[in-house]
Amino acid sequence: MYTAWTLRVHAPPRLLVNDNYDIAYLFGGADHYLQEREGAITQNLLHKILPDLRLDLRAALYQAFNKRERTISRLLRVELDGRSQMVQLHVGPV
Repeated sequence: MYTAWTLRVHAPPRLLVNDNYDIAYLFGGADHYLQEREGAITQNLLHKILPDLRLDLRAALYQAFNKRERTISRLLRVELDGRSQMVQLHVGPV
């Protein structure tokens, strides 16, 4: 119970995706960086991620899936709940 609480409170938001970039699991508030778009329902991360993160995420996913490399993005500015925040993506294979 303490471990679950510690991860929930102190670990960064994160998620797992499959080979098709479909979201398999969300952790620690990662859903704040996702949005539902009008149209067909999808679990594809590249369709759900905030637009300001999409380009860097696409490049990082390519590195993780095709080259088995970990990457860290540049600092990216996003609007969340009316506030501007800086985000850095850490992406790698499992």
